[in-house]
Amino acid sequence: MATSDARSFTLKPRRGGMRRILRATLVLFVAVLLGHRVWTWQAERRLRLRIGVLQAAGELVRPSDFEVGQPEGYGNAATDLTAAAAILDDNTVHSLSVDCVPATQPVAAEMWPYLTAAVEWFEPALRRVDRAQSEPYGCWSHSFQSPVMMNLRAPELDQCRSLAFLLTTSSQVEHHRAHDDLVVRRLQQMLLLANECEHTPTFVAHATSLGITSMATRHMEAVAPDLRIGATTGSADSNSVRTLVAALIDESSITAGLRASLQAGRMERLDFVDSFASAQQDFVAPLVRYGMRTADLSRRDRMHRSIGVGLRSRIAVARLADGQGSLERAPSADRFCVSRR
Repeated sequence: MATSDARSFTLKPRRGGMRRILRATLVLFVAVLLGHRVWTWQAERRLRLRIGVLQAAGELVRPSDFEVGQPEGYGNAATDLTAAAAILDDNTVHSLSVDCVPATQPVAAEMWPYLTAAVEWFEPALRRVDRAQSEPYGCWSHSFQSPVMMNLRAPELDQCRSLAFLLTTSSQVEHHRAHDDLVVRRLQQMLLLANECEHTPTFVAHATSLGITSMATRHMEAVAPDLRIGATTGSADSNSVRTLVAALIDESSITAGLRASLQAGRMERLDFVDSFASAQQDFVAPLVRYGMRTADLSRRDRMHRSIGVGLRSRIAVARLADGQGSLERAPSADRFCVSRR
C-alpha cells in the first residue's frame, strides 16, 4: 500500500515591506532635492557669469549702475518743468481745455475762446518751460530701493506729458494769431520734453517719449502747409526751422532711449528675482498695488501709442524743410542726466 509523503508548510508574512517603501520614498525625495539644488546652483552660476559678461561690456545691469549723482549748482531744467506741471494741476475748466486740445487742423470755431483763455491762464507755466529750455542740463533724482519694480517712481513722465498738451494748446493759439515764430519754439520744446523722458530709467519712459513725439509730429503736419517762414513780424526764422528739422532727423535720442528702456526693464526684473530669492520681503501687498498701478497706467497710455513715429517725423520734415543750407546735428546727451552745455 502506497503512502503519501505530503507535508504542510506555514508561510510567514514578510517583514519590512513598509520600511522599504518609506526608504524608497526617502531616497527619491533626497534625489529630487539634490537635483533641484544642483540645477539651481548651475542656473545661478550661469546667470552670474552672464551678468559679469554684460557688466564687462559696459552694460547697465544692477540698480547701482543707473544711479546718477545730482549736479551741483543751479541750472537744472527738472526744477522748472516740475513747477510748470504743478501749475497745470489746478482742476479748472482751463485744465480741461488743455487736456482736450486737438493736435490737427482745422480747429472748431467754438474751441478758440476756451483754448485762448487756457493759454493766458497758464502763461506762468509756459514761462517756466521757456526757462527750462535755456537751462544747461535736466536731471531727476530716483530711488532704486529694492525691489525697484515696485519702489521706483518717475513723476516726470506724467509731468512732461501734461506739459506737451499745454505746448500743443499754445502752438494752436499762436498759429491762429499768426505768431509762427512761437509755434516753432513750442514744437522744439515738445521734442525737448520727449528727449527728457528718454532718460528716465524705467521701461515705460520710451513709450511716453514716443507718445509726445507723435503728438508733436501730428501737429507739425497740420500747421506746416501755411507756416510762414521769413523775416517779417510773426514769421518763423529760417534757422529755427532748420534746427527743428535737424531735431526730427536726428533719431539718436530715440535709439538711445529704446536701449535704455530695455536695460531698465532687465534691471527691474533681475532685481525683483534677487529680492524674491532673499525671502526678506512681503510680496503679496506690493504685487497687488503694483498690478493696480500698472492697470491704471495702461488705460491712460492708450491714447499715446505711437506706431510709425519715424514715418511721421519724415513727413513733417518734408513739409517743413525749405531745401536751403545744411543741417547740423544736435549734440549728444548723457542717458540719464541730459546735459545741454
